[in-house]
Amino acid sequence: MKTVPWKIIIVSALSLTALYLRFDALAGRELWNDENYQRDAVLFPDGKLKKFWLNSPHKDIAAAGGNSSFIKAPYGDFSAFPGDYLLVFPAIKMFGTNKWAMAMGHILATVFGLYLLYKLCGRLLKTIWGYVVTFLIVCFNSNLIFHAFELRPYAVLPTLAIGAVYFSYRVVEDYDRLSLLKKALIALFFFCGINFHAYGLMIFALAFGFVYLAKNGGRVFELFRSSYRNYVVSIFFAAAVVWWWYASVNFSGASPSSGVGYRNTFQFIPDPASSLGGFAKGIVGNLLGNRIFYIFLPVAGLAFLWNHSQRVQQLLFFILLVVLPIGLILWVDIRTDYWFVQRQFVWVMPLFAVWVGWCVDSVIAHMIKKQAIKKQGC
Repeated sequence: MKTVPWKIIIVSALSLTALYLRFDALAGRELWNDENYQRDAVLFPDGKLKKFWLNSPHKDIAAAGGNSSFIKAPYGDFSAFPGDYLLVFPAIKMFGTNKWAMAMGHILATVFGLYLLYKLCGRLLKTIWGYVVTFLIVCFNSNLIFHAFELRPYAVLPTLAIGAVYFSYRVVEDYDRLSLLKKALIALFFFCGINFHAYGLMIFALAFGFVYLAKNGGRVFELFRSSYRNYVVSIFFAAAVVWWWYASVNFSGASPSSGVGYRNTFQFIPDPASSLGGFAKGIVGNLLGNRIFYIFLPVAGLAFLWNHSQRVQQLLFFILLVVLPIGLILWVDIRTDYWFVQRQFVWVMPLFAVWVGWCVDSVIAHMIKKQAIKKQGC
């Protein structure tokens, strides 16, 4: 009988724990204001499927007697993208507005995200300890726990981010070995993911940009000589056209609806101009989602002291998939007088977990290699 690897046992145990914590979080609370708003938007005015291919269906709603609160976000999300509406609508139609029924799509997305996280780790990690650190952070991150089954688009964004990086690896590294069906499914995931939410284009562009640059040594124009050139360009062009169609309703989709009014940008996370330390602590604390995981940061920092083969890739990952997206979100919030709050970068949190796990993995792999060389020398 074939023995099940410890890696799969540990990852499965942590994944089940993660799901339990997320189920328990939803069981212990009622829907809050924004969730009720999205539920009502799905039901209003008569519970029929809205014309999701229209970028401004509020005219139909207004004609049916709708009020102004729905005119601003007809799908229940202020970015005016219908992705989560289409995910939630079937469950509400079949099972009603029970909170568990409405969370079905998000539960499935979370399970799929944990599977993709395992597959992505397989692309980057060499030791079991990298898997342990990555899954520990994702499992016990309080932000990921709360948002996982929330009736908001933020529940799905972490899965889209993980999938964007993993499937970018499949395209860049495995394109010539992929079947036509797999290429079609990856293209569908990219297209739907980009148009799921206003953040979609940024999520997928940065993910593919990282993988492409990491695998091609930073050579930007290597894309034009690659076998996947036409495939990638076609997907991103088609998806970007549709993204712009929805985004054009509301400041190119890059900011909250103008109907939400003024908000103090730094009400929840300190202003870096007045408290850089408080700002950094707010960002890192939310990315980790649990104070106990601060112990991994010094170990991760050691990865940059040794000249190992993945050091440059890890730095590029940190800049493109952690620092840059958070910086862009902050810039938009300042520009539009809106809250800078952790739910906006919830999709960066599992990627940060991967980065920390990857760095810890490199340190441990380096120590194992050094110990092996030492034994050979004896």
